[in-house]
Amino acid sequence: MKRVSKITRGALVAAITVLALAMLTACGTAGGDASNGSKNPQTIGEKDKKTEATTEGGNPQLANPWHEASEEEAAGVCAHVFKLPAGATDVTWRVMDQNVDHAMVEAIFECDDMAYRARAQESDNGEEDISGIYLGGRTEDVTLSGWDVTAHQCILYGEDDSPDENYLIWYDAETKTNYSLEASGHGAAKVDILKVAAQMK
Repeated sequence: MKRVSKITRGALVAAITVLALAMLTACGTAGGDASNGSKNPQTIGEKDKKTEATTEGGNPQLANPWHEASEEEAAGVCAHVFKLPAGATDVTWRVMDQNVDHAMVEAIFECDDMAYRARAQESDNGEEDISGIYLGGRTEDVTLSGWDVTAHQCILYGEDDSPDENYLIWYDAETKTNYSLEASGHGAAKVDILKVAAQMK
């Protein structure tokens, strides 16, 4: 019985030794080996940190295509740019001239306590919606006096605290230029936007 007990203890020690070696081998494989193509968790973590740093410091987002300009600069890149209506205040002119066939100009201003955004862009393709408003809604054809063109008006009524939207898009075939005018904010749906646009010829 004593001999059997000694053999059993020896076998147990051998089994534990083999198991420990197997565990060490498994841990080594999980750590990553260039020969078998496995990934090292530490390396993955380092890559994640680099990605975050690039996102925060490198700013991979697309650069803003608009840049501020003077009214003279806007007129220089769009021959038939609109005029501002009488009483326009807090005016900011901007130009987008990157990756486009024709530069687009934009004026942001206030008039009679309402915020407006107007755009103009020459076009080789005829009538296009350059308003940048993608809220849907029904449009109707309206006569835009002063311009001698047919415009398309869309009025979007806000809900709760959301602003109203009232905007026009029109195309002057003679000058091959697209235009848009947007009024936004509470009460914008009641603005006579046709009257404002008529002053901008």
